[in-house]
Amino acid sequence: MNSWKGLSLVMQGRIESVSNLNGGIAPGTTATGLWLGGLALHTSEAGWWQGGLFVIEGLAADGSNPDSLYVGDLQGVSNLTTPYPHMAHLYKAFYRQRLGRYTVRLGLINPNDYFNDTGVASDLFNASYGIYPTITVNIPYTPTYPCSSLGAMVSATWGNTTILTGNTV
Repeated sequence: MNSWKGLSLVMQGRIESVSNLNGGIAPGTTATGLWLGGLALHTSEAGWWQGGLFVIEGLAADGSNPDSLYVGDLQGVSNLTTPYPHMAHLYKAFYRQRLGRYTVRLGLINPNDYFNDTGVASDLFNASYGIYPTITVNIPYTPTYPCSSLGAMVSATWGNTTILTGNTV
């Protein structure tokens, strides 16, 4: 059936363990599990119009926070921990439209996916390459993982250079 053309399922799961062997608050070990899953609809592949993308994604996390239990680090030793031991919610729901060198994104987004991000870090390594605590500690209610916010973003690309701007509520 052609109505399913352009629809893709995205899922990923991650599990990590963090141990503090000496120093910090106390010795101990904890684990965190994260599941992200959702659907994406590419409008051009569905036979509608060029450059459009609808995304909806959920997040579920389970575990404890090694920073507050064992390590005592402000910036964090893990990119998977959340402020709550158990959480599940709608994480992203946005529409993105590409128009030549410009891209517009509207909806429930996580700015940390696009701003203040270091592309050379890899998953599960270099947690300090996440959003800097200078931003999250000094700007109350900054929307970042694991909580997203309604917002709008615009980007322009020239060759290897991309300029991004955006705002969240």
